[in-house]
Amino acid sequence: FYGKDPKNAKEFGRIVSSMHCKRLKGMLDEVDAKSIVCGGSVDEAEKFVAPTLLKDVPMDCKLMTEEIFGPLLPIHKFSDLGQVIKHV
Repeated sequence: FYGKDPKNAKEFGRIVSSMHCKRLKGMLDEVDAKSIVCGGSVDEAEKFVAPTLLKDVPMDCKLMTEEIFGPLLPIHKFSDLGQVIKHV
């Protein structure tokens, strides 16, 4: 949708403030780099955070316990509906 480099796509917006960009970067820094499926780049000077998919993110990290308000999407697998309901 934004091409191979969303940082250069005019249609892809920036984070509203430096404070929020740093907050999102902190969320990414908290998880293991192996969790990043795609994306993960941050340019604080430009308030850019790449659309990022993450897997196997610990349930107690900020990505899972706080509202994100940015282009970060943690993904978890569940084996049945009961697990999902228990998690929620």
